[in-house]
Amino acid sequence: MHRNYLTTRYTKTMAPNNFPELSNIESTLLVKFVEFADKHELTRVDASSIHTSAKEFGIRPIFLRATFEKLCQKGILSLTTVRNYDSDDDSYYEINPEYADEIDSYVNFMITEPITTSLPGDVPASDRFVSIGDNQPEVSQAIEALDELSAAIRHPRDTNVSLTADPDDRIILSKEIDAIKELIGQRRIHISALWDSTKSNSTLKWLMEQSISGVVRELAVKAFNHLDTLIHFLCSL
Repeated sequence: MHRNYLTTRYTKTMAPNNFPELSNIESTLLVKFVEFADKHELTRVDASSIHTSAKEFGIRPIFLRATFEKLCQKGILSLTTVRNYDSDDDSYYEINPEYADEIDSYVNFMITEPITTSLPGDVPASDRFVSIGDNQPEVSQAIEALDELSAAIRHPRDTNVSLTADPDDRIILSKEIDAIKELIGQRRIHISALWDSTKSNSTLKWLMEQSISGVVRELAVKAFNHLDTLIHFLCSL
């Protein structure tokens, strides 16, 4: 049976019971946030300058602000604003003290016991290339789903809703999805590359998790499920 993303959990099962469930991208940011604070001996991180240290947070800059906001919504982090009378206000991200112990345990566990993944059927990650015939339904269905997703990102269908107001950013996002389509449009498909672009692609995962555009989110889940089906099909050849 193929796995459905909607029932997939990215948090460690050993996390405390009262600890909110985190997506892969949220978990990555939380761990990197704590490591960043420890490295620079900070108790809070200036919200206005997070993009200057984007590489240290482990996720793409375009998703950084939105992921910080998600962690705040889940109560893991809090955004504190300091009012200044003679200058602009200062805003800081910091650990929610109510979750301090749980976060410490969670981050330590994630660092010492990293998540490992393998291809279905223990397929060698670097050497497996699979030749496919013309008009393979698993391929065509995945390409069609990716086309739909890419088009919805470039030209939002939701009324007055867009992932980002900047059309150039939408083009960047759609091109990242188009890159997956190019990968599976070859006569020979590199399975581990497809795995990485599907399972480890933070763009696709973020699109499945974001709450801004319901249409894009649904199409992202649809594309993921078709790609998951394709991976299992290729591994069976």
